[in-house]
Amino acid sequence: VIFTVQTINEEKKELEQVIEQVEQAKSESRSKSTFLANMSHEIRTPINTILGLDTMILRESTEGSVRRYAKDIKSAGDMLLSIINSILDFSKLEAGKMELVPAEYSLKKLIHDVHIMINTRARQKNLDLVMDISERIPDKLYGDDVRLKQIIINLLTNAIKYTESGSIRLGIYGKESADNNIHLLVSVRDTGMGLKEDEKDKLFERFSRLDENKNRNIEGTGLGMSLVSGLLELMNSQLKVASIYGNGSDFYFEVEQKIIDKTPIGKVDWNEYVEEADEDYTVSFTAPDAKVLVVDDNEMNLMVFENLVRATEIEVDKAGSGQIALNLTNKYKYDIIYMDHMMPEMDGIETFKRIKSQPDGKNKETPIIILTANALQGARDEYEEIGFDAFLAKPIDPDALEENLEKYLPEELIKVGEEKKSVKKEKKPSRSVPQIEGVDVSYALEHVGSLEGVEKVAKQFVKVAISDATELEKYCNQIKFDNDNIDALENYRIKVHAMKTSASLIGALQVYGVAAQLEFAARDKKIQQVIETTPYFVEFWIDMYKKIKEYEDSIQDKTTKGSISNEILNPLLHQLMTSMSAYDVKSADGIITELEKYSVDPEISGKIEELKTAVANIDVDLCNQICGEIIK
Repeated sequence: VIFTVQTINEEKKELEQVIEQVEQAKSESRSKSTFLANMSHEIRTPINTILGLDTMILRESTEGSVRRYAKDIKSAGDMLLSIINSILDFSKLEAGKMELVPAEYSLKKLIHDVHIMINTRARQKNLDLVMDISERIPDKLYGDDVRLKQIIINLLTNAIKYTESGSIRLGIYGKESADNNIHLLVSVRDTGMGLKEDEKDKLFERFSRLDENKNRNIEGTGLGMSLVSGLLELMNSQLKVASIYGNGSDFYFEVEQKIIDKTPIGKVDWNEYVEEADEDYTVSFTAPDAKVLVVDDNEMNLMVFENLVRATEIEVDKAGSGQIALNLTNKYKYDIIYMDHMMPEMDGIETFKRIKSQPDGKNKETPIIILTANALQGARDEYEEIGFDAFLAKPIDPDALEENLEKYLPEELIKVGEEKKSVKKEKKPSRSVPQIEGVDVSYALEHVGSLEGVEKVAKQFVKVAISDATELEKYCNQIKFDNDNIDALENYRIKVHAMKTSASLIGALQVYGVAAQLEFAARDKKIQQVIETTPYFVEFWIDMYKKIKEYEDSIQDKTTKGSISNEILNPLLHQLMTSMSAYDVKSADGIITELEKYSVDPEISGKIEELKTAVANIDVDLCNQICGEIIK
């Protein structure tokens, strides 16, 4: 009996250990999924802005050099997107949830896209990219071209990484087989170092790198070949390699695709080939009587969305928060609502539920599309389970957006008559790019698209810069007074994040860098760093504000002082009180200088003069008293 009890206890203990290990594994899996979801959002959100604005440049610009730059931006953005997608796709493969999505496609376009994405990287290493494509292969095929392109790009990228001189050759050959199919042989051959025999088995391991001593400087996730192997397995194929150490490698695979049209690709100069659709964008429909709402806390994302649907003539309302969205949906009926997920205070899911439950709401039956950078496997199912009508991932694909609009807008609102080209900007006499200390105007031009756009952004920056600084200092003082004030810390993080975005848009990259550091410090609850660094950042910020203001004044060609509005005067006075209370004389003098640029009403001009004297004498109490009287 004693033996039996001991045995039972031991087995129970072993079972408990197994259960504990299983629970730990589940916890680790959940942690990994959370990490991937967050990473997906953080990285895909800025890619959305880059590729969205770049699409608008390609649609509207008539300048050859600008279009070339824009195409290079698209190529780099697509490459960056492919990296993050590789990480997420591997997660899908591990979970057994990866599925092929076959469709009709142009093999010529697929190869062209690959060439654009890879040729730039090959040139950077002085490698020749050789395109050996059979002229007899049919162009119109049926299969999962997205995954096929992903496999080829991974193989080419890997070849470039491990090749220091010589060339990379992409070969695609085909032979028609039964049932109107084409048997494709795809080969990527390089003149790199090749593989040792004992390295071939290691080739498909995750996060592995071959010949560590030689390749320690090679960048990459280490997932590429493992992902290729998994994708090919889904296609009933297998990656094979022929390699001699020191004499390069040849990676190849075979795959069946269905033929849609037997018209061959023909002879193509891939360096000169230009896809016809790239030159002239045409909108598939117009809906001038339609009205949609887009909800996103990122102003840039709102602008990108509005630009992408502009050619459809749809009326777009924008909401920068869930609460604003609720106010609008309570007043207006929309045909579609596009909803971001990750927003402060009230996220997209909570906003969705409240819209559907508004007592007198006008949008209980309105289709609501989740618009999110969270592209993790399973996200679509989760959103649809909540009740969203559809899922659109960021970066926003312009064609997918138009298809989504056409699908969910009421049929009677859609006009599909004569195709309508987007309006292109007329050429205007070029102006010299201004030189502003601390500002990379060329960087701003790349992100905003035109000098007029930069001027508009500069004007907006000047309008809010002082109030932004005042608000940031307020949160910093609250944190300094109470280190455990979580609300103040979160408000600080949100505000400095917004200031970081503003700095990026105007090309103030050093200010952007400091703001990014403070945002991370607030996120990681590094209180001391926030408290100690904020005064320096605000000084840096105000100095940049003065330079941008001077530029903004110059482009308006002011010959006389303009009257100061309360929207400008009050934030300046609040900032002055904050600076004087902190005995920041340099900042206070700068604000006085700023006030002198404007004319003021006679009733307060005397108080302004008293204010100058108070600042000169560093009389904090008198300064605050006068500011309070003027603001009142």
